[in-house]
Parts: sequence; structure tokens; C-alpha cells
Amino acid sequence: MEQGLTPEDITDVILTHLHFDHCGGAVVYDAAGNLVPAFPNAKYYVSRQQWEWALHPNARERPSYRPENYMPLYEAGCLAFIENDGEFVPGFTLRMFHGHTAGLLVPFLSSAGETLVFVSDLLPFMAHIPLSWVCGYDTRPLLTLQEKEAFLAEALENKYRLLFQHDAYVREGRVVKTEKGFRGVAL
Repeated sequence: MEQGLTPEDITDVILTHLHFDHCGGAVVYDAAGNLVPAFPNAKYYVSRQQWEWALHPNARERPSYRPENYMPLYEAGCLAFIENDGEFVPGFTLRMFHGHTAGLLVPFLSSAGETLVFVSDLLPFMAHIPLSWVCGYDTRPLLTLQEKEAFLAEALENKYRLLFQHDAYVREGRVVKTEKGFRGVAL
């Protein structure tokens, strides 16, 4: 691996949620053709709300949940549940948002006076920073709008660096405020 780590070296994996595009690499096929955890010594974390939501999906999200991506983790006993917002380890906090899907985890990593936020599907692309840009696949778009507004004000005030998972052009950016409202600036 690029950093000199092996899959066995990984001890903790945060699954922001269980849609296939966010947990699809959590399992791999072993030599016998069975799906097993990709990181055999890791504990995999997901919010309890997201787990319950995935077990009983609504019609809109059902195609996004593929049990073969997460049930092997549960069956292997390596799935753990986050119940509330809070510090995971010093400097690393997990917060839940519920507009995109119930119990979406957003990781905040703080070090040396700066905070990096892996915004996941709260803001899939930098283009989603303007408040009116809500994704068609958010399960509760009006809640997303409220959550985004509060988060963007916080991100602006604290000068968070935002990592965009789905953006093909902008990997990292910050929030600025213009006469038109919140906008993003690539870093």
C-alpha cells in the first residue's frame, strides 16, 4: 500500500453511512469466495440509526443499500455502533446529520489549530455549498437545507477545510460568504 501499511495494520474504519458507494470496499472475497472484512483486524463503526435504517430501508433508498457490503461485517462481529455525536479519539470527532440519510456520520479531524471535515454526502461536491443546491437523493431535503445552513455558518466561522468525496474537480475547499450567500473556494 502507498503508506507502507497492510490491510492487517488497519484497526478502525469509519463508515459514514451504508450506501453502496460509501461502504462497498469494506469487504473483499477470500480465497474460498466468501465475503470477509477487507481489514481483518479492524473494528468498523457506523451510527446505530444508519444501521437500523439500512435494515429497514424506505423505497427511495432501498437500491442504495446492498447487504453484501455490510452484513459480512456484522456476521464477523467487527461492526460497532455510534450512538451519539462525540469525540472518537482525541482530536477526532464524529457528528451525525440526518437530511441525506438517517445517522450520516461526518468526521472532524482537528490538529495544530486547524479542522479538516470529511463532509461525505452532507456536501458531495463543492457546488452543493449554496443552500438551494440540495441533492435529489437526499431523503429529507428540507432537513438537509437546515443542517447545511448551520454547518456552513460554523465552517465559515471556524475556517474548516472541507474534503469533498464525490467532487471530480475539487478535492478540498473552504466556505466563504458573498452577497449571494455561502460559496466554496477550492484550496
